Amino acid sequence: MKNLLLFCLILTLISTHLSAQYYSNENKIWIFGQSAGLNFNSGTPVPISSKINTTEGCASVSDPSGQLLYYSDGKTAWDRNDSLMPSGSSLVSFLTSSSTQAAAIVRSVNNSDQYYLFSLEQVEDSTGAILANSCHLAYSIIDMSLNGGLGDVISTSKGIVIDSMLSEKMVVIPGNDCNLWLLVHERNTPIFKAYEITARGISSAPVTSFEGVAPYQFYRGVFKISPDRKKLVNMNTGIANAANRMELYDFNANTGIVSNCNVINTY
Repeated sequence: MKNLLLFCLILTLISTHLSAQYYSNENKIWIFGQSAGLNFNSGTPVPISSKINTTEGCASVSDPSGQLLYYSDGKTAWDRNDSLMPSGSSLVSFLTSSSTQAAAIVRSVNNSDQYYLFSLEQVEDSTGAILANSCHLAYSIIDMSLNGGLGDVISTSKGIVIDSMLSEKMVVIPGNDCNLWLLVHERNTPIFKAYEITARGISSAPVTSFEGVAPYQFYRGVFKISPDRKKLVNMNTGIANAANRMELYDFNANTGIVSNCNVINTY
């Protein structure tokens, strides 16, 4: 049990900071936790401070030289100087502080100044009660040419909701055709959704995969993709104990399809 909890924690940290930052050096600075961070530019992790205050999901991104650009908990965006971006508060109307993978950052395919910031709602409210229509998925676009080069949210692209009734898990996976896949999971069904991101933007109709085992309670947990992008780990926590399990899937970076569910362990 202790090993499984430790593995889940490691997956959360790695997935949060590496899933969307697949370009060289873009994951050299991690911002997370309560005013915490790590700088890997020297080759050894060096503790740094930040303004973030969260116990769960968050994301940060650096430029191609490894210098911090901005970070977010899915609700708020701070620049590299730890200052709130002018339009960086209340990015979404929903709560993200208790979502395991609350934020993901993706550089635009055709504009190196712009980044998609994805926000994923938490399943429960502040009292711990499961929300009836929770886990909305939304995105904002951050333009690093704004605010004197410190970046800001484009006002017309702030908190745009594209889905709901999802689990608290998401991961960004590079495709094979100058594209990306944003992978999420429905909350009460065995359906994966892969939103393709190309030079044209985010696809309105995701690629869906009906794959998994009962009980179909995909509430909390984390996704982690393998370095070769062929395997996907789902560390799942549901309401019923039987839904608490670690699953291994195949992922097709060409099509966005998830297949071949194998339950590795239950807890």
